[in-house]
Parts: sequence; structure tokens; C-alpha cells
Amino acid sequence: MNTYTWPANVVIVGNAVSLSFPDWPGLSAEGTSVQQAMFSATDVLSKAVLMRIEAKANIPEQSDLGPRQVPIAINAEVTAQLDGYLEERQAKLFQQTNEAQQVQHHRRAAFLAEFRAYLDPIEHTIERADAGAVEYASIGIRFCYILNAGGLVAVPAIMELLPNEEIAGSILFFPACAFVCGVVLAALTNFLAYRSMVLAGEGWLYESHARAKEVSGLYYPPEDSATHEGVIAQNRVNQEQKIELANICSNISIRTFGASVLAFLIGVGTAIFKLSAL
Repeated sequence: MNTYTWPANVVIVGNAVSLSFPDWPGLSAEGTSVQQAMFSATDVLSKAVLMRIEAKANIPEQSDLGPRQVPIAINAEVTAQLDGYLEERQAKLFQQTNEAQQVQHHRRAAFLAEFRAYLDPIEHTIERADAGAVEYASIGIRFCYILNAGGLVAVPAIMELLPNEEIAGSILFFPACAFVCGVVLAALTNFLAYRSMVLAGEGWLYESHARAKEVSGLYYPPEDSATHEGVIAQNRVNQEQKIELANICSNISIRTFGASVLAFLIGVGTAIFKLSAL
């Protein structure tokens, strides 16, 4: 059995002794001597503890003993009841803690499930954007480079068929320049197509951040909702900017791709025209 004592302030005025409890506001006892006052205080304190037990209320903490204070204990019967009451409250608190942890666990599981369902499509889009960037680069290399570089490779072979270097130079100089421009434009197409897909991926990454904030806000409401909404809005603005830049790069890459093909056709056409005029 535990021992429960609370300090009582001792005030002696003439033949009257008064005890008051700092931990129990309004609770006091009196007597004609310190011993009588302490005996009365034990009874008063025991009844106060018993009333708290019956009301299912909190029991004040037992503070340390100070100067001009005496310790007052409750009687054995109330001590036994207080032991049981505190054990019951502890068990109930433990149960509530476990229930709260289970609720938190289910809440987090639901949050993670919705989080993944919300963000997986975006992550797949980002992955496809990255894969598309690589594929665009590969297509640019295989097509534009082969066309124009092939034309440049053919220039020396054609020069060998012409009667002298002066005629060959006058005929093939412009086509060679066109093929060089085509290679440069093909490289630019490559870069712009790649940047377009990378920027699109970055834009969707900002969207994923915004959606993550939205989902977390549903399950874990932020203390500062204005700042929370501001972060979401800023992510959406960043996404729009990235997508706009991606579209600009994409549009320019289409034009440079066409210009690269046109440079090849001009080079081939000019070479055929001049060779046919010989």
C-alpha cells in the first residue's frame, strides 16, 4: 500500500492552530493544538480525497514539504481506495493511449494509401517524360544527323568524280554549308526536345508536391492554413511556368527539326542542280 501525504501550512494564533493545504485550495482544519489540528486535518483530507474518487476527478499532486509545513496523510481505508482508483485511471489511460495509437496507425495507413493513389499517376507521368526525353534525343540523332552527316560524307566522293578541285569546290561548297547547318540544327533540335521533356517532368514534380500538401492537409490539418495554401498555390504556379517553358521548347524544336530537314533538301537539291548543269 502506498503512502499519500500532502503538506499543510501551520498557522498558530494564540491557542488556535490552523492548517491549510496549498495543493487543495479552500481545504483547512483547526484545533487547539498542533496534534489536534493534524488529526482533524487527516479526517478532512481523507474526506476530500474520497469525494474526488467518487467524482472520478483528478487527485492533486503531492508537493514537497516546505518550511513551517507539516505532512498530513490520509487514513488507511481511503489510502486503499486511492490505490485502486489510481490503478484504474492508469489502466484506462493506457487503454486510451493504445486506442489513440491504433487510430493514428489507421489514419496514417489511410493517408499513405491515398497519398500513393494520388501521386503514383504523376510519378508515372514524370517517368514517361524522362523516357520521352531520351527517346526524342535518340530520334533526333538517328534522323537529322544521319541525313545531314550522310550528305557531308557524300561530298568527298562526289568531288572525286569531278574533273578538278576548283569546279568541285564551286559546285559543292553551298551544299556542304547546307549540310553543316542541318547538323547544327539537328543538334539544336535534340537539345530543345530533351529540355522540353525535362521541363515537363519538373512541372509534374511541382504538381506532385502540391498534391502531397493537399493530401497531408486533409489528414494532418496545418496550424497555419494560409501558409499551407500559399505553398500549394506557389507549387501550382511553378508547375505552370515549367509547362509553359516546355511548350516553348517543344514548339521551337519542331521548327528546328523542319529547318534541319529543309537544309538537307536544299543541299541535295543544289548539288543535283549544279551537277546536272555540267
